[in-house]
Amino acid sequence: MYIINSLDELTQDKICSIIQKHNTEDRPRLQNLENYYLGKHKILQRQMTDSTKPNNKVVINYPALICDSYSSYLCGSPVSYTGDEGILETLQYSDVADLDLETARNINIFGFGVNQSYIDSSKQTRFVNINPKEVIFVYDGTVENNILAVIRYYTLDESDSQAYHVEVWDSAKCSYYKTNNAYSALEFVNEQLHFFKDVPFIEFLNNSYRQSSFEEVITLIDGLEKLTSDEVNTFEQFCDCYMILKGCVMDDNDLQEMKVKRVIQFDGIDASIEYLTKEVNIEQITALKQDFVTNIHKISCVPDMSDENFANNASGVAIRYKLLSFENETSQKERKFKKGLQRRIKLIENMLNIISKTEYLDVKIAFTRNLPVNEVEQGQLIGNLRGLVSDETLLSQISFVDDVDAELKLLKEQQKVAASLYSFGGDEADEE
Repeated sequence: MYIINSLDELTQDKICSIIQKHNTEDRPRLQNLENYYLGKHKILQRQMTDSTKPNNKVVINYPALICDSYSSYLCGSPVSYTGDEGILETLQYSDVADLDLETARNINIFGFGVNQSYIDSSKQTRFVNINPKEVIFVYDGTVENNILAVIRYYTLDESDSQAYHVEVWDSAKCSYYKTNNAYSALEFVNEQLHFFKDVPFIEFLNNSYRQSSFEEVITLIDGLEKLTSDEVNTFEQFCDCYMILKGCVMDDNDLQEMKVKRVIQFDGIDASIEYLTKEVNIEQITALKQDFVTNIHKISCVPDMSDENFANNASGVAIRYKLLSFENETSQKERKFKKGLQRRIKLIENMLNIISKTEYLDVKIAFTRNLPVNEVEQGQLIGNLRGLVSDETLLSQISFVDDVDAELKLLKEQQKVAASLYSFGGDEADEE
């Protein structure tokens, strides 16, 4: 995050300075986080001083597990939007369920995610995920922490040579530049107005520090992978250990014949054979590996679903209790995510207000945790609450009801049909 007092400070020299700093300090860190998510871990670069020794490189992709667990738990069940029809249609036009899930994944990988709003060829407002490594948010120095501008820099292959592009977006326009690979000077290309009345980018934060969901456990993952790799190396060395022959002398032909016939013949009485091996404390290695695994789950707050404590017949309350740390961490992510969603809706409102009046605060956002549901337990709870709370509230608690308003309409229609069937000709009796 970069802070300036006003847009007047965002000169071409300042833009180059910001990009250079981001490219040398922030982007390598973000690239490393993406590498870890993709399984490109530190262990893969390990080299042995003795090239003849086994050098197995075992990758245990906990970063992908952690990120996918959080993003699926938060957005695996699509976020629910209710309110202004124009805003809802715009969201659906951008396939908002998939957009939210991909945004959540980027948030967990990089510590933040980025959406850009634009007008497509059909003159419809749309949103798209932007690679967080390419985007720099520039804020003002106020307590409101308003976005003054967004700098996006990226490369494209043009005529077999790389062209370096820079876009600078503010609340009214976008300025396009080309530059060199050192980002030391900008060449102005053109300028285009947009009509979002705000910077058309949204930053979704994972936490206030923009920290990845697995960043705190990278060293633990490295330690576990090194230990596991060395364990495989030890096993391989055990399989290829040295054979010691005592009391006899064998030439190369004898050794080759022994390998082919799988038989060893001794002439001397004191001759013997044994393997040169080293003692390995398997129990100690297993305990150390388990400590790494336990700490990875504990610090990342992602539950170990292979744990025997997750019984198949556990109640919903029991499961939620075991997921308490995971739920607490996800609740914090949800609050940050919701702020980004509200900004997205505000950008839609700005565009729709050009044509007709809308109000983004009328749109309600609701998250549903992606958890197994005990429908029998759920039905008993709803039955016990009937008459104490409204039907709308009860229906909203049922996992398989997606549209509460539509379900209420169906329920009323069903009640009308039932009333007419059981009226026993009441209308005819009234006429008599």
